[in-house]
Amino acid sequence: NRPRFSAVFLRDGGYPAWPLFTKTDIISLKAEEIMEGVSLRRRGLDSLVIYNDDRFATDTWRSIRKWTAHLDAQWKFGRTRFTEVVPSNDTLVRHYKKRFKTCAAVGNSGGLKLAKAGAVIDMHDAVLRYNGAPGKTFEDIVGEKTTFRLLNRRVGDALLAQPNPPEKKKKRRDKQPTWLFWRAESYHQYPNLRRKYTDEIIYLLHPDFLIPTISLFKELMHRIEALGIKWPAAIQSAPHGFIGIAFLIQICDNVDVYGFDAPHPNAKIRYHYFDKVEPENVHATEFEYTLLRVLNNYGVIRMCEVNDLEKCVHDDELRVPRLRSAVDD
Repeated sequence: NRPRFSAVFLRDGGYPAWPLFTKTDIISLKAEEIMEGVSLRRRGLDSLVIYNDDRFATDTWRSIRKWTAHLDAQWKFGRTRFTEVVPSNDTLVRHYKKRFKTCAAVGNSGGLKLAKAGAVIDMHDAVLRYNGAPGKTFEDIVGEKTTFRLLNRRVGDALLAQPNPPEKKKKRRDKQPTWLFWRAESYHQYPNLRRKYTDEIIYLLHPDFLIPTISLFKELMHRIEALGIKWPAAIQSAPHGFIGIAFLIQICDNVDVYGFDAPHPNAKIRYHYFDKVEPENVHATEFEYTLLRVLNNYGVIRMCEVNDLEKCVHDDELRVPRLRSAVDD
């Protein structure tokens, strides 16, 4: 008995009307043109994360300084203090050549409450979640498995403000989620996070992955704008969701994306599945959705949206190779 979506219907027996054909659809139909010559899978990377190998004192440190060069004085950090807490090994290295077969990136969209895809999400070999999005009491909606959790600076601040955690029983390392930080400000937080949360696996994503990935994001943004879609100038930094998906593309054969539905005009469908917060920047959310639709139409990812639930249901469908040769090694 394969798990299936248990979708929530409205009283008239249908799904809530999602915007079905918008500028996003028009742009996504031009996916081949937008993605021409683009590869999201980085080649030649020794590591996706910072660790203390024999290159740390030279090449890696130069990359770190480049990534954090724009930070204000309060975010600066010293090399000695930073080096003391850097992990001595890269526990992800085995996945660079022998990738996970199926991965899920699980966003926080309120549309997840309609799909109730938790059992299907848990079928994936690896699951990445964002920030502090809860799973407990929402298992039927988002599942329980968490392999990676991509965290932003605000989560880092909140973690550092909490009381010191009690000592835990040792977890099985293969069952323990890996915390990933990537913003430049998080490099400043990192030593304190590592010292405080000694039982957790915490990495910084490597600038040698981040810098070209963000350059690629900006290139795709310019290509989309060249087709007539203009976005506010404030949308310059890569979205948190996009970085997580780009990370999974490095270590997964297939990437399914849940919880990144288009912003919905129906007030009953919340921005998040777990709270009543409103989006801070609707335009940024719309642009991220547009870009992901392009990647979906090009075959780099598979978006599992409420308008097309059946696409991501069955275990045998999860394991059909889908990523285009454009991202293959």
